[in-house]
Amino acid sequence: MYNEKPLLDNSNLYLIKEHEYVRKHKLSNMHYHSEFELIYVKKGCINFYINGEEYSVKEGNVIFINSNIIHCTECTQNNTVNILLQFKNPGDSGYSLRYLSGFIKKIKVPYFVFDTNTPDTDVLINFMEEVLLENKLKGNA
Repeated sequence: MYNEKPLLDNSNLYLIKEHEYVRKHKLSNMHYHSEFELIYVKKGCINFYINGEEYSVKEGNVIFINSNIIHCTECTQNNTVNILLQFKNPGDSGYSLRYLSGFIKKIKVPYFVFDTNTPDTDVLINFMEEVLLENKLKGNA
């Protein structure tokens, strides 16, 4: 297990990327980081190993992984596509969403899966797609 090197520099509050995996394979080793992650599985399936337990996140679902949670990921199907939105822990910086960190830490949720039966999952997916598109138009993604 290792503390993952931050993907974000001091000037960026978030990183968003779309990935396509042609073959099944391990995406990451066990690690943790201070950033929060939202991962939308657009196509296929990704297994997440969080705090010693395995969770399959299927097409159309989004998983939230809290700050400093030990996890690793594995692509379980060929041609899997996901969108990763990683953003700084608001408590670690001076930006205006600092209250979010306190709320998330207060309820101590290590992860949460937004599936098709969860209210507002479509709103979250649309938000992630819009942020990705905006970044592509700006040449950042």
